[in-house]
Amino acid sequence: AAAAGGGGGAWVVTCVGSLRSARLRLAGASAGGGGDDEEEHRFLDVVGPVEVCGLVGTFAADGRCHLHATLADERGRVVGGHLVGDDLVHTTCEVVLGIARGDAAFSREHDELTGYDELVVSPADGAPSGPQRWWWPFS
Repeated sequence: AAAAGGGGGAWVVTCVGSLRSARLRLAGASAGGGGDDEEEHRFLDVVGPVEVCGLVGTFAADGRCHLHATLADERGRVVGGHLVGDDLVHTTCEVVLGIARGDAAFSREHDELTGYDELVVSPADGAPSGPQRWWWPFS
């Protein structure tokens, strides 16, 4: 998505729509020591249709993304988590993206502290300063 817009990355501004199915990785559900290995996590396979109540996340310049979704079923029950897999649109899914241009480039780099590939916002080519992480540990 970001590469198609010619930018250094992108983020979700807003999203509205519905999904026929979705796969969510649940919060804090790692059975192992962190990292992105699928075998270390618990998943929730959502069978729809469900409404997309929220979608947030980022896309690195290379297309790798980190997306979280909040979904509601026909009874109004809400679930959420890290969106993974081949999620199928039910009727429409309108996603508005902000594109990083000019001074910023998004990438994902492995972080020893968390065990995950984390977002790094770096100056674009020719900018004066080094990478800055845009998250803070809460501990």
